[in-house]
Amino acid sequence: MSKRVYVSRDIAITTAQEDTPVSLRIQVSAATVKALHAKLQQAYLKDDVRLVRRTTVLLDLLVHHVPMAVLCERWGLSSSCLYDWQRAFLLHGLESLRYRHGGGRRPKFTPK
Repeated sequence: MSKRVYVSRDIAITTAQEDTPVSLRIQVSAATVKALHAKLQQAYLKDDVRLVRRTTVLLDLLVHHVPMAVLCERWGLSSSCLYDWQRAFLLHGLESLRYRHGGGRRPKFTPK
């Protein structure tokens, strides 16, 4: 014989929201840091300014723990852009550093 349990709708109690901020620190492995430095050197050799900027920002953000506000001011980028770069790197790793063709229409004139 099973016992029946009745739950009242008025029991749901919500607690007051705490005012304590949460601080998380993301650490990357030594192998990842080494791979980021290698990517940075390749970007310097190719004169790829966008990749140098993105890799440098990620190194400062994830390895040296430079505050987001300082990086935004230093590089002239928005914090949402930097958060997007960070999230993409954490989800996809070094693959997120590759810039892809954005599409678009082919040019009408041929190089000839």
